[in-house]
Amino acid sequence: CLEPIIQDGDIIIIDMQGEIDNGDIVACLVDDKLCLGRMRKIADDLILETKEGMMRLEEVQLAAPVIEVIRRLK
Repeated sequence: CLEPIIQDGDIIIIDMQGEIDNGDIVACLVDDKLCLGRMRKIADDLILETKEGMMRLEEVQLAAPVIEVIRRLK
């Protein structure tokens, strides 16, 4: 889902005060673990879509939009 956009070793820049829109890639804290996913609006629910599955926004402790990805060249 996100592998072509964000790869292992990449550095992400987030905006802690930024608005999150439908389809944005976001960094989230879920059960005190950092995860990346795409925010989806389905009906009236906000859903975080990750490579592990989908979860409702209520399950997310903190979310911020990813505004830049810095690729590490090997």
